Amino acid sequence: MVARSRLVRLGEKVRAFLELSRISNVPTVISNAFAGSAVGALAIGNTSLSAVAGNGTVVAAACSLFYIAGMALNDLADREIDRAERPSRPIPSGRVTPEAAFGYACVLIVAGLSLLLLVDAAALITGGVLVALVLAYDLLHTRTRWSVLLMGACRGAVVVAGALAFGMPSQPIVVMLPAALLLLYVAAFSLVARHEADLLTPKPKEECPRCSYPARTASERCPECGTDFLPKPPTADDLRRRAVFGRLLGGLPLLSAVLLHSAFTPARPPSAMDILIIVLLITTIGFLLAWTTTAARLVEQTPPKIGPAVTMWIAGISIADAYLALLCRSPSVACLCIACFFLTRAGQRRIAGT
Repeated sequence: MVARSRLVRLGEKVRAFLELSRISNVPTVISNAFAGSAVGALAIGNTSLSAVAGNGTVVAAACSLFYIAGMALNDLADREIDRAERPSRPIPSGRVTPEAAFGYACVLIVAGLSLLLLVDAAALITGGVLVALVLAYDLLHTRTRWSVLLMGACRGAVVVAGALAFGMPSQPIVVMLPAALLLLYVAAFSLVARHEADLLTPKPKEECPRCSYPARTASERCPECGTDFLPKPPTADDLRRRAVFGRLLGGLPLLSAVLLHSAFTPARPPSAMDILIIVLLITTIGFLLAWTTTAARLVEQTPPKIGPAVTMWIAGISIADAYLALLCRSPSVACLCIACFFLTRAGQRRIAGT
């Protein structure tokens, strides 16, 4: 009985750290790193599977550690907010102490940087920049809505780290463009995600800050003195407008398609492999557009289903990575990215992704 009780406690502790880590979303970081490696390999003319697999695996492992550390630090920074809005989260519920979360994050960051030492100085520098972006986001995300750009930049930096593991390409735009498009995609749905708690948490009536009139009104203005009640929660119309980002940004990979093909498509008649890749590209972008549009429609419902929509957008990152890998003529990497998509969706059913 004692041994069984210890196993139960150990299982509960492991689950608490998995929730703290948002472990279900980690496959999307892995697909980011491998897609970036496919870009870097193509940029230097070395598209061998062994080269992509070797560098991609190390960068994916390091960036996954950075992502998990960032999630732990995010919960640590938000522990007072979570105590009011999400008391079941690992830190406010007492399942993970703040000291344990901080130590966990520090160990992961050191381990990630140590892994990048095995690859290349450029990848290590990019990893350091990624860690700085993670820390900046965790410190600033509650202070300004523009912090969503930092969240997007973290994802873009993973693609850059994967690409620079092969050295600096002669055409940097080939690396920077996919990273920038990923930044915009992640920033857009992160902007919507910021309002998830506003709809889940009942809003108490407030006193007017000027005359102390006790009730919030439908007009959001004090009926006694006319002062605005602050802060105002987002309206359904606000969220619907933001859902448009999900529809528009799902098509951004089309821009990268034009530029990458103009840079790398050989001037020769298309082979059977070329035709196959074109068919796969059309299929992948069609699925990505349908997926992001379905997520946007969840936000447009009344009441908006922000959590499920955001988890869909997160999983969609791996589909965009598969598309990028196909552009770089790496169908094997594209298959890995698609596998990451399914792993993410399976994990999100067990461990919350937001």
